[in-house]
Amino acid sequence: MTAEPVDPKTEILAEEFRRISSESDRRGLALRLFGSVGFYVHAREPGLYGQLGRDRINDLDFIGRAEERGEYKQLFGDLGYDADQDMLVAGEGRRFLYVLAHDRSIEVDLFIDRLEMCHTIELRDRVSLASGTLPLVDLLLEKLQIVELNRKDMVDVVVLLAEHDLGPGAGAVDAGHAARILGDDWGFYYTATENIGRIREFAAGARLDAAARSAVQRRLDALAREIEAAPKTRRWKLRAKIGTRKKWYQEVEDGLAAF
Repeated sequence: MTAEPVDPKTEILAEEFRRISSESDRRGLALRLFGSVGFYVHAREPGLYGQLGRDRINDLDFIGRAEERGEYKQLFGDLGYDADQDMLVAGEGRRFLYVLAHDRSIEVDLFIDRLEMCHTIELRDRVSLASGTLPLVDLLLEKLQIVELNRKDMVDVVVLLAEHDLGPGAGAVDAGHAARILGDDWGFYYTATENIGRIREFAAGARLDAAARSAVQRRLDALAREIEAAPKTRRWKLRAKIGTRKKWYQEVEDGLAAF
C-alpha cells in the first residue's frame, strides 16, 4: 500500500521540536517532548499518518522539572516565544503555554513534573531515561489515559505499535512499566484496558497492510496480557471493588486535553 503525504504542519512542528531540543540539551535542561509530535518523530514510515488519515497536529507538548521552570522561561524567550499570560495564572506553575512570536500558529504546551488529565502520570523521573522525547511507553500511556479517546489518538498508537515491538530496551515499548503503573491505579487501569479494546477494533479496519495489522494486534494482545498478569496493589484492589459506580477519572476542561 502506498503511503500518502503527511500534513506539512506536522513536519514544521517536528523541525521546531529539533530546534528547541537541541538548545535545551546545550543548556543541560531536562526537557522532553511527548504528545502527537513525539509519536511522529519516532515513526520509521511517517507516510503511515497520511495513509491512515491522521488529523492535523496543532502544537508541541513538553514535560520538564519544577526546579528548571525559570530556565525554561529563559529558553523559550531566547528562542522567540512569548508566554501566554492567561495560562500563567490558570496553570499555577504546573503548566505553561508559549507562542512563537513570528508565527503564532506554533504553540508549545509545557507541563511540569506530571501530566494531569483524565488520569495523573508522574513523569519527573522519566525525563532522564531517553533523549529528545519521553520513553515510548510514556507516550503510549499518555494516550491510554484519555477517557474519550478519539481517532487521531488511535492513529498515533497504531503507527507506534506497527513499528515498535514490546520490550525493555531502547526503541521498544516497555510493557512491564505500563503494567506496574496500571497495577497501582484501578481507574487508570480501567480506562487503559478499555482503550486497548477500542484501538484493537480500530486497527482491524484501518488502512494497513496485513503485516502491519498483524503486528499491531499481536502487540496489543501482549500488552493486555502483561497488564492483567501484573501484581495489583491493595489500593488497586480496594478501588476495583467500587468499580464504575464511582467516577474513576478526572474531568478535563474543554480545549485542554488535546495532544
